Amino acid sequence: MSVPHLVALYMDDVQDASEYAGIKYMEIPGYYRPVLWETAVAYAGYGFGICVNFTDFDACVAEARKMPELTVSAVRYGRNALTTSLAILRTAESLWEPDYRHTENFTLGYYSRNVYPKEEDYWSDVRDELRKIMVQFHYAERPSKILLMGEEALNGRFQEVLRESMLSQMDKMPEVHSNDTVFAAAKGTAELAKRAPYYVEPPINWTFHLQEQSYF
Repeated sequence: MSVPHLVALYMDDVQDASEYAGIKYMEIPGYYRPVLWETAVAYAGYGFGICVNFTDFDACVAEARKMPELTVSAVRYGRNALTTSLAILRTAESLWEPDYRHTENFTLGYYSRNVYPKEEDYWSDVRDELRKIMVQFHYAERPSKILLMGEEALNGRFQEVLRESMLSQMDKMPEVHSNDTVFAAAKGTAELAKRAPYYVEPPINWTFHLQEQSYF
């Protein structure tokens, strides 16, 4: 199971939910966080950070070492919330997304526009939220990819505001991946679960070793 990056959501909560739903909880080998955040699985769901030769561990490690380390913005826009992040990944398992490079706003979902006296004021707040992290971390590397998720992510006005927000902080628009905004995270979760039985714990945890490089 994968979950949104919510600061107060812990592994016990996810395990309890899976037990209540009658779903077997699986920990993904090599993923060092206690719960599987959707930025990582959306990255895999869009076809990035996963090896082709997953049945051959050594071949998979060789593939992973050739993968570029990228700064990625994951944006979820749904009916009830807007979340953003500025994450670093090489493999899908090596996600670096600390709380302070992630935002969650439950007052800026698509349905919240009806609360505003003027709809344009709502979109102005959405624009500010989308660029919030990049303004705060103006010295950080700009994202090369944007991973879109959520049932309202393909809304035309939202797409315009997203583009305006990015171009206010960057010279050119990053690659936007939006062909499966509803199911990308679910597909990525399945991809990692499919690979889990073939994982062999090496003497040095190579995914964590790659992750450590992201801090510098």
